[in-house]
Amino acid sequence: MLTELLAHRYGADIGERIEKLYWKDELILSKVAKEIGMGLEVVRRIMYQCDIPTRDMRFKKGHDIWCKDLTVETDERLRKGVEKMTLTKRSRHYTSWCKDLTVETDERVRKLVEKMTLTKRSREYTSWIKGLTAETDERVRKATEKMILTKKGRHYTCWNKDLTVETDERLRKSIEKMRITTKGRHTSPATEFKKGDVNWNEGKTAATNAIVAKRAQGKKEWWAKEENRKSMMGENHPNWKGGPIQVKCDYCEKLVVKRRCEIEKNKHHFCSTECSVAWHSGERNPNWTGDIPSRYYPSEFNESLKELIRTRDGYKCQKCGCPEIEATRKLDIHHIDYNKKNCMPENLISLCRGCNTVVNVNRDHWTRHFKRKVKKMAKERPLQLHFRSSKMKKVEVS
Repeated sequence: MLTELLAHRYGADIGERIEKLYWKDELILSKVAKEIGMGLEVVRRIMYQCDIPTRDMRFKKGHDIWCKDLTVETDERLRKGVEKMTLTKRSRHYTSWCKDLTVETDERVRKLVEKMTLTKRSREYTSWIKGLTAETDERVRKATEKMILTKKGRHYTCWNKDLTVETDERLRKSIEKMRITTKGRHTSPATEFKKGDVNWNEGKTAATNAIVAKRAQGKKEWWAKEENRKSMMGENHPNWKGGPIQVKCDYCEKLVVKRRCEIEKNKHHFCSTECSVAWHSGERNPNWTGDIPSRYYPSEFNESLKELIRTRDGYKCQKCGCPEIEATRKLDIHHIDYNKKNCMPENLISLCRGCNTVVNVNRDHWTRHFKRKVKKMAKERPLQLHFRSSKMKKVEVS
């Protein structure tokens, strides 16, 4: 029922007026509100209070449809509606536009049949390349260069097929940016194995972890089969590069069998260690400096001469006074003027290992110091030394 406030403001017959404009004149709610001179929300409120159904509620409220008791002969709107569809949109029984039409009578049907066998619903399309070959049609030739069949077959022809780094610039640039394979690479920084990360199976064994045990069992079963073992041996192995190769020894020219990895790693090949040592001696040695290197001692500086110098010095270090018996090794014989070729007795002195290292610094000081000491010992204990070299004569320390 209409409230007293609305009835007093708009009149008691406001509900009948709205129902007449909305249902009989078939105006929409916005035009009804404009016709009466009130707001749209007020019209909806009055319709709700007066129990006036909307057009969407007409079937629920028992209202008759607009075309009730109308026929195609008496109503123009109904006639046009029937021409488009058999009943109404709610029945969903549409009449196809090409019903009762044939290829001979209608041009549109003829063009449609040329493109497809029946209709789009049948999905039986006639391919445009049917009956065409690469020799007779330019489009088919270009398409064949890019792919073997069609996109549905997914059999694409790789763009770099039969191309090499020497013949194609694009292939050369792509190989410079990346390696041939991407095995081991991680596109996501979150999954990349970084330094310091711990492997997932670190410290896990088959006895403590089910996943490790399952993988170990699967690997054991796989290698237990003979056909699997043969598939990973010799030429069947994926890393097979041709097997061992016979090469000549660079020293004695004897044929020797070497693996390919050894040939790629080493420039020179030898049949034995003796040949390698003999080949690397002399000028072929990386440490060769020409003639006899200056760091080598002459033949006169032998063990007999060293023992005579130790005897002269009383088997004691002439710097710290440590006796040889307390040292871990024999006393070193030091060249006072630091010239290794000068093996005269007045140029030699006994030092322990530690002192021999210390005197390598501030050489001028130690040279003067040891010369004075040797001269003093020569006066106290004269010693005559004999040398094997023909160049050196008997020398008497005086």
